[in-house]
Amino acid sequence: MRVTVTARHLDHTPALDAYAREKAGKLEHLFDGITAVHVTMEVGRKGRDGQRAEFIVHVAGAEPCVAHARAKTLYAAIDDAEAKLQGQLRRAKARLRRR
Repeated sequence: MRVTVTARHLDHTPALDAYAREKAGKLEHLFDGITAVHVTMEVGRKGRDGQRAEFIVHVAGAEPCVAHARAKTLYAAIDDAEAKLQGQLRRAKARLRRR
């Protein structure tokens, strides 16, 4: 599984990179067909948009799963997006089994 982490409008720190890669690695336990994960972290305008995280998970034999989350901290946004993806991946796996 290939994991790509991108930071927009913020410094790409090793701690955030490691945290995003750790969360992306946990998704592989849910679904074996994951080929690539792209994580984008973004900081919005001051006081308005907060921090945003986006996960795009490419799955063999299915459409990509995409999850967005906003929170006050990037760590919370990454956690929220990963939680959304868990449900999406479970549903995608069930759909592939029914085929």
